[in-house]
Amino acid sequence: MKPKVRTGTIVVGAIILALLAASPRVRDLLPGMNAREAGAERDARLPVSAVVLRPEVLTNKVLATGTVLANEEVELRSETSGKIEKIYNKVKAKGHAAAVLDGL
Repeated sequence: MKPKVRTGTIVVGAIILALLAASPRVRDLLPGMNAREAGAERDARLPVSAVVLRPEVLTNKVLATGTVLANEEVELRSETSGKIEKIYNKVKAKGHAAAVLDGL
């Protein structure tokens, strides 16, 4: 046989076998391919769990535990010793007092 004829014969034979395998009558003859069994397998139900979604307001809060590290350090010292009585939250100008010591 010529190579083209041999290839054509193989392709036609494969198509015929595929059609026979797809035929319902042939499926009944093959073990495990019974049409009734295949229908019963398709109808098998699986347990499913579901959650109902509801809209809600999201907040942009992040709660975390950790350590904050500064990228700069400043050493504060007073020129006189004493106990701090009051600390000012906002320093208005250069040279303004940041704290009040006892007795001053």
